[in-house]
Amino acid sequence: MEKGWISELYFEGKRAVRAFDQNPVARELREGEISENDYVFYLKQAMSYVELSPERLYFAGSRLVGRYPGLARAMMQKADEETGHDTWAFRDMRALGRRPQEIRQIPLCDATRALSHWSSFVAEKGNPVGFFGIAFVLEYLAPARGHRIARNLRARSTIPGITSAIRFIAGHAEADTGHVKAIVEAIRIVERQSDIDAILHSARVTSETYPQLLQRANG
Repeated sequence: MEKGWISELYFEGKRAVRAFDQNPVARELREGEISENDYVFYLKQAMSYVELSPERLYFAGSRLVGRYPGLARAMMQKADEETGHDTWAFRDMRALGRRPQEIRQIPLCDATRALSHWSSFVAEKGNPVGFFGIAFVLEYLAPARGHRIARNLRARSTIPGITSAIRFIAGHAEADTGHVKAIVEAIRIVERQSDIDAILHSARVTSETYPQLLQRANG
């Protein structure tokens, strides 16, 4: 079991899972019972967030080169890993019959805007070490719920064509399994309290915000 501030980081990952499970739309997604419109709405929120993730990660990494060259390399490697994930969500929506123009017209909810703005702030103006807090929570949540979601969507969903429209969720559940440990190993070198605080604060923001990307499409 992890001790010290790393255990607090795991607590935020678990808090994100609890918040996800307490969200009615997220529960429907988890059980494979979400409506098509709500599922597409979520995919649009996720796509909007992740399409700028590589750019944010590269920028944050570039700001760490002087202080934490090892963390800078880890963050830039993660940027490479995240490249193209927005295409997964886009293709899932296209597999469900949504035209590009329809996808563009789906609005972004407040939680999506808030998390995107926070991520950009941390990468560009805040303490860039804090971006590891964002990444940790997202990497923790994906395998914690993604495998079950993908399995239940395949087995239970009545959405036409759903088996061809789960690349985003299934892909992250699979890809993120080992990423949590990799992040933890990378950030063990962090000792400065201000950097630890930045990581934990960003983790808290993410654990509170990301589950709220799942909302009713009709508001």
